[in-house]
Amino acid sequence: MSMLTPEQMPDFIATHDFRSPEDVQQALKGLFAETLQAMFGSELETHLGYPKRQAGPKPTPNPPSRISEGHRATAGTRSR
Repeated sequence: MSMLTPEQMPDFIATHDFRSPEDVQQALKGLFAETLQAMFGSELETHLGYPKRQAGPKPTPNPPSRISEGHRATAGTRSR
């Protein structure tokens, strides 16, 4: 199912053979799920700054830590 506009809803209802309230509920669940997925996808795209399935910015390597460079004094030692 794809997302429907309000104008498309009467055609959607006319073309489906709803025989029970459960049939209607299942159709609405599908429409609601697709709507939420589209909304969350747009929100994520806005948050990340690039579209789905497009390579984003490359991660930068972590800067070397001060401990590994030997610039941090250990407890109880003092440089003179």
